[in-house]
Amino acid sequence: MALPDAPTTAQTSTILKDLVSSDPEARATALTSLRTYLSRRTPFTDLELLKLWKGLFYSMWMCDKPHTQQVLARDLAGLVSRDLDGANVMGFVDTFWRTLSREWAGIDGLRMDKFLYLARQMLFVSLEYLARSDFDDEQCRQLVRILAETPLNIDDNRIPNGIRYHVLDILVDELDRLWLSIEATADGREFSRFVDALVKPVSEMERRAVKPMRKRAKEVLENPELRMMLMLGRDVDGTVKVSAPQANGQSDTASVEEWGGFED
Repeated sequence: MALPDAPTTAQTSTILKDLVSSDPEARATALTSLRTYLSRRTPFTDLELLKLWKGLFYSMWMCDKPHTQQVLARDLAGLVSRDLDGANVMGFVDTFWRTLSREWAGIDGLRMDKFLYLARQMLFVSLEYLARSDFDDEQCRQLVRILAETPLNIDDNRIPNGIRYHVLDILVDELDRLWLSIEATADGREFSRFVDALVKPVSEMERRAVKPMRKRAKEVLENPELRMMLMLGRDVDGTVKVSAPQANGQSDTASVEEWGGFED
């Protein structure tokens, strides 16, 4: 079977316009075309994904009805779980956060809520994708790197603080939402190991960010729900497999023979 061809400029314009149409049939057709394009097995280049997200960003920008905004946000995030080949998932997630960071300053107050909702949906489907991979080490490392390099990056002055605060605000909620959906079948220790790696950038924030952000990061690290998720990695003999944040902001890590953590 031939790989789906890239849409022409005119076709792309039509797809992006119809994604925000008030006509459900037009939206469904546009989404099907987008899914067909994204289902190719060959890797997209970084430039291709950045161009795609630039268009998808402005589709969301032009979407002005609350119900349609929520549907579009869920549909765009759903591309991660339903349509993208595994080779393209993390690149798609990465370029989303980079695009949102680049465009953040231009988002006005009337449009901000829908982009915050999109960010929440993208974070959750990224976590959900890892759960379906049984928290594959390489996939987990990639997502931790993506979040550490963009929304949780404290060293790059180009990253807006608004994105940092938003991800801090939603991180535990979306991890808890994921765990509630998988706890009946998932390995709690694997999940806990991933959570431990994921909060390391937050620990960096708690130590090194500006004071208001340090305070918010500390609140995240001390969240009872997060601590419960970290405790899923405790052995029956009491040995802790994860790095639990201490009162002084340092980590107390116990080594585990069967799992060496995420390497740099």
